[in-house]
Amino acid sequence: MTAPRIPVLPTPPSLTTAAGEFAERADGFLAALPEFGSKMNDLGIYTEQRASEVDTAKTAAETARTQASSSASASASAASAASQQRQQAEIAASAARSSAGLPAIAGNARKRLSVNAAGNGVEWISASAMADVFDVSGTFTKSPDDQMYHVELWGGGGGGASARSNSAGGGSGGEYLSLWIRAEDVPASVAVTVGAGGAGRAEASDGGGYAGGSTSFGDILVALGGNAGAYGGYFSTPPRSATATAPASTPMMYFSASSGYGSYGSVPGGNAKDGGAGGGGAYVNSQEHAGGTSARAGNGGRGSRAFRVAAADGGVPAGGGGGGGYYGAGGAGGHGRAIITRLKF
Repeated sequence: MTAPRIPVLPTPPSLTTAAGEFAERADGFLAALPEFGSKMNDLGIYTEQRASEVDTAKTAAETARTQASSSASASASAASAASQQRQQAEIAASAARSSAGLPAIAGNARKRLSVNAAGNGVEWISASAMADVFDVSGTFTKSPDDQMYHVELWGGGGGGASARSNSAGGGSGGEYLSLWIRAEDVPASVAVTVGAGGAGRAEASDGGGYAGGSTSFGDILVALGGNAGAYGGYFSTPPRSATATAPASTPMMYFSASSGYGSYGSVPGGNAKDGGAGGGGAYVNSQEHAGGTSARAGNGGRGSRAFRVAAADGGVPAGGGGGGGYYGAGGAGGHGRAIITRLKF
């Protein structure tokens, strides 16, 4: 409702008004008074209504202020209670760390907690502690929280030949195989067999070396050792080729990498990326050659042309031994290796 408009009254007559105009002005003024009075009454009602509304708004504002004050008090009480609970939680956490032997967090980024060997606390484990490395045969044992395994195997390198007046070839490198397999598809314990490096031929014996041994992860995966260095002839010693052996029902993914060829008398040993490198050859007392190199495994041994000086052994793991010319003994192949990396989520 809008405020009523009060009409303007006409000019009333006065004592100085002329006699002819006095009656006319008086009649007009008196005729306007009823409407004027009605509008004044309307204004009074309007004013009373607005005053009542103002009182109502004031009361609502007071109520809201009281409620806000109560809410602020409740919030302060809740904040105080939360602070006390946090302090109590910190005290409890400190007590729990003390009783459980929890180590400090600082300085242990990207590590995980594991129950210690004594079974009375926990300790931080880094990624390097999750890889089991076998340079000799042994047993791999699963942990309850293992999820997957990355199995890497290197067979032993082949041994080099020996010759008195002929070509003495180096042994080939041992093979590399890798495999990803779920922990649930692996037995609780697995026998790990690490292949020995093949022996080099004895000095002055005119003969080839000996093959390297195979490295295996149970019956799931086998990496074959390198072939023996050849006596005589002009052909490199090829590495042995292997296939992954596993039950057809075992889900897995594996990768095979070629190892280095063992050289004959007049060429160096073959290089490799993951497998062992081949050993270098020698020819009587006129030629000797370096072994190959490998990015991830052992290098091949150097051949020898010196009188009764043995050729170099292959590097570990899986490097082929060098060939011994002019009565020198052949170098031994490097032994194999197995690395099983545990993946935990």
